[in-house]
Amino acid sequence: MVRPPSSSQIPLNLAPKAEFTFARFLSSEDNTALIEHLKSPEQWPAPILLLVGEAGVGKTHLGTAFVAQNERYDFIDNAQLADEAQLFAQMNRALTGECDALLLAAPTLPSKWGTRLPDLRSRLKNTPTMQISVPDDSVLEGITRQLFQGFGRDVSRDVVLYIVSRTARTVPALQAVVQNLETQAQSDKADITKAYAARHMKKWDEPDLF
Repeated sequence: MVRPPSSSQIPLNLAPKAEFTFARFLSSEDNTALIEHLKSPEQWPAPILLLVGEAGVGKTHLGTAFVAQNERYDFIDNAQLADEAQLFAQMNRALTGECDALLLAAPTLPSKWGTRLPDLRSRLKNTPTMQISVPDDSVLEGITRQLFQGFGRDVSRDVVLYIVSRTARTVPALQAVVQNLETQAQSDKADITKAYAARHMKKWDEPDLF
């Protein structure tokens, strides 16, 4: 897999500002029901929902889109790392109606968090949970093309396929590769062809000799 170049190699950050909306979230059919569920928290069986998924699958994107719907919605990312007392208090706020809905996100189920507070452990155990699936190839291709379009650049499908096949299957990994290719191409005043992408991605993946 490609290791993006260090900041000392390519220092410029030209990435466009991310738009974390439901409309901008590319998803496979496996996640369609999940997204529709997030859009309608008033229909949830409880005011708290836990979203579980691997790093880089879009939990932060969906959580940001979720809270943008209503100022009375709250989102806690990486809930497994939150202060237990504060997390318990925030869940109480949702249950007592101080906020209308609370979305939690974590990479694993609460049974693996090592929660110490018994009351919090019990509450998490009874919290409704939904799993977000990892992106399939078609979604990763769409995300890669979308990332290039954010720079105002259209690339051919063979470029997209080459990048997807040689990059870790997460959005942050794709963002890093696309941004660094774009930065390099702007510096070289070059088009991003498959050959151009291959040359630089192979160079970034070479082990340091010193």
